[in-house]
Amino acid sequence: MDWPSATDTGAPTLAVAGNSKAAPSRPQSSMRRASIWILLGGLAVLMGLSVYLAATRIYQVDECNELIVARILATGQASTHPGVIGLLQFPLSWAIHGATRSAEFFVPARLVMVAIFWLNLVLIALATGEQLLSRRGWSPYSGLPPRFPFWDD
Repeated sequence: MDWPSATDTGAPTLAVAGNSKAAPSRPQSSMRRASIWILLGGLAVLMGLSVYLAATRIYQVDECNELIVARILATGQASTHPGVIGLLQFPLSWAIHGATRSAEFFVPARLVMVAIFWLNLVLIALATGEQLLSRRGWSPYSGLPPRFPFWDD
């Protein structure tokens, strides 16, 4: 659409802008924008809480076993391991490669596990076939808060 200039119509500039046939801004679009920002803010809070929980949670036995196998894989001793080496140990072995202390094992490994957790959630949302920034696209994330065990500190 071509916009008339003030010189074409002979009217002052403000009169031309006031007489335009452009659609006024709808309150629905601002509500939608606000809801998207609220959802993104909520998701950022959940991500922050999951990283906080990963940093402060007590170490579990299964997690330690995963890291032992990842360390065996990182040091090149996989042929001596009698058990099964799963796919999770490959990114964990990359994360803990060169670590000499237990803190250097657990902190990067937990961050990798949190990243894998959020990657899985994004892939679940993509698998629904909905647009990610739509209300139905955010529905897989609606059940997240009960999945974070805040009582596990």
